[in-house]
Amino acid sequence: MNITKAYNFINIDERVSSSGLIITVDLQSFVDEGYKCVINLLPDDNEHARKGEKESFVTLGIDYHYIPVVWEAPTKADYEAFEASMVATQDKKLHIHCAANYRATVFYAIYAHKYFSWSADKINAFTNEVWALSDYPVWRAFVDKMIVDEKTNDL
Repeated sequence: MNITKAYNFINIDERVSSSGLIITVDLQSFVDEGYKCVINLLPDDNEHARKGEKESFVTLGIDYHYIPVVWEAPTKADYEAFEASMVATQDKKLHIHCAANYRATVFYAIYAHKYFSWSADKINAFTNEVWALSDYPVWRAFVDKMIVDEKTNDL
């Protein structure tokens, strides 16, 4: 199966896409589509994680960044690792994934808020393509805290 058929796939722009599970995706399709980097936010011990994912991507010549974000407790350190990966790969076509494209959309939205001035409304519209933050109070609070922290750091 092609990457564009991955669970909850979103083509964010010409360089970045995100999705949920990639278990059924033919990893060669990443190469065929020009991807140079993958950021995985799904912990390896998650029942839906793809076994040997890192090794498979590295074998294909694709940079691999593993940031295991615990669903019940996303942290600022998790986001900072994600941001560092995004900055380090800003010249490469990349794909961000997790289990359902929930973690991925939130982390990208926070990044876009900081780097592309996305408003809270834009963040909500983007995440609502896949899920409603209001249904997950831990994640709603995380987004709100990260946006406030980001603004505070700019003062």
